[in-house]
Amino acid sequence: MVKIAIVGASDLTESQELSAIQICAEIIQFQLYSSNQHCVISGGAVGIDTIAIEVAKKLGLETKIYFPEVNQWEDLNGQQGYKSRNLEIVEACDKLYCISVPFHNIECYHHGGKKTITHEKTAACWTMQRAIDAGKEVKFFVITDRS
Repeated sequence: MVKIAIVGASDLTESQELSAIQICAEIIQFQLYSSNQHCVISGGAVGIDTIAIEVAKKLGLETKIYFPEVNQWEDLNGQQGYKSRNLEIVEACDKLYCISVPFHNIECYHHGGKKTITHEKTAACWTMQRAIDAGKEVKFFVITDRS
């Protein structure tokens, strides 16, 4: 079974949500051309994570959500935070798709120390970089709609 991680931005406008639904559907349908033995995994956050799981379920795919045990970046008292949860997603997936939005709050610096103003800094982008480091197949999308 091929495990596809779809992660991304949490803070989306209404039109960005619509674009995200379309992108997630296209990613999943593209994967289905090669085999129907796929599982979509994500981190359970609002935005892209939730959209990816909802689209996968509608298309009849198996899903798995990796929820953090505490709502903070680092682990706390032995409970898994976002960082550890994201590393678990990287380890579990065969392919990772990261969907971001244009810069509107904090510019991303997760790309090898290079700052970029093309998209928003997110934990998902950090996760994508860890997937690249792990030798996973990675695709990156920026929703161009700024509405």
